[in-house]
Amino acid sequence: SSDLHRDRVLIPSGGRTGACNSGYNEFIYWGNNSCNSWAIPYLCGVFALAMQINSDITYQRFCELVIESAILNSQGLKVLNPTGIIDSLLDKL
Repeated sequence: SSDLHRDRVLIPSGGRTGACNSGYNEFIYWGNNSCNSWAIPYLCGVFALAMQINSDITYQRFCELVIESAILNSQGLKVLNPTGIIDSLLDKL
């Protein structure tokens, strides 16, 4: 049930989440068969990008930014927003 995930930030994973051609900065979810093992490398990549901007960022602070910058999908679930994280860090330079 999606109620289980209302207080979590979802991470796009697998080949089932991809860019959508219907608008700017939009993604499309193609089904329930995503590959969860791709979520950790994806998150690590976003953390590495954050460290490029602020090499002193802690993982705790990064997690706070993940929550603060998350976007809501059409089902009201929070989704990781790498652009929001990067913008937030750039605003503090």
